[in-house]
Amino acid sequence: MQQLRPFAPQTPHAVGRDRELQAIKEALENPGRETAILYFIGPGGIGKTRLIEEGAKLAPPAVLVSPVIDLYHAKAHSVAGLQQLLADGLDQQAARFVAYRAKSADIERRRAGGVGIPPEERAALTEVFLQDYQDLASQQRLALRFDTTELIQRESDRVQEVCGLETSYLEIRDWLLQVLPSLPNTVVLLAGRPPAPLREELRTLAEQSGVCSFQDFELGGLSPTACAAYLAELQEQEPRLLDIPEEVWALAWQYSEGHPIRLSLVIDLILNGRDIADLFPPHYEASAASAGNLPVVDIDRYLIGNYSAILTQY
Repeated sequence: MQQLRPFAPQTPHAVGRDRELQAIKEALENPGRETAILYFIGPGGIGKTRLIEEGAKLAPPAVLVSPVIDLYHAKAHSVAGLQQLLADGLDQQAARFVAYRAKSADIERRRAGGVGIPPEERAALTEVFLQDYQDLASQQRLALRFDTTELIQRESDRVQEVCGLETSYLEIRDWLLQVLPSLPNTVVLLAGRPPAPLREELRTLAEQSGVCSFQDFELGGLSPTACAAYLAELQEQEPRLLDIPEEVWALAWQYSEGHPIRLSLVIDLILNGRDIADLFPPHYEASAASAGNLPVVDIDRYLIGNYSAILTQY
């Protein structure tokens, strides 16, 4: 049986996001040790996660970068879990956060023995975590990365209610708002879909703190130039992509509106044997396309339909 290749290869460097990448780089390299919050906002598949992943590549060696913490995952659904993820991610050798680890282990032992832990003690655990964090930040610059922030809403939605997550998400939201603007010597990279419920509150809190800057970035599709650069980088890895005619790739940009996930799906289909000229609604004319007169089509549904046809062959 032939193996279906599921994903387009990733480009070695993020393309088309020069402004955002420069902002991340400047924040990480800031010699004044100021705290910076950068919030990347856009629809699914627009490249938000890729940007915060690039933070690890752009960071100078002296900057300690956390793993990307996806707020969708169960471990991040409580303050204790979130703090543990940060401590483990920043201190994989368990050489730091000594007081925090000791207090956390003591709480877990008592909880396992059936002892209830009052809110005051959970708050005290957060204080110990923050003290250990501040000690670490006094020695080197830190970078924290959070994904899927759209889950953190002021009010729970129906999905959160059904799953029993509304209370925990509100606790996480309060923790992020209380803690992030006050962290010393830290770069915070956040990514989420609109309406980005934390954005305005974080902006206000950062301005009020006087020691923290805030920037937000609304991400749109790649420009034609960036789209061409994306293909050029992929062609270096996949010789089969060299056969894509320039004018047809320009058509791919127009139909996809430059959304990286759509362009990746086009590449997936080509690598799995489809002709790029067959991936778009029929009967188009190059002259009409160049004038912007494309047939109306739900491009997401159209490309997924093509992909489904491929899947039925395996």
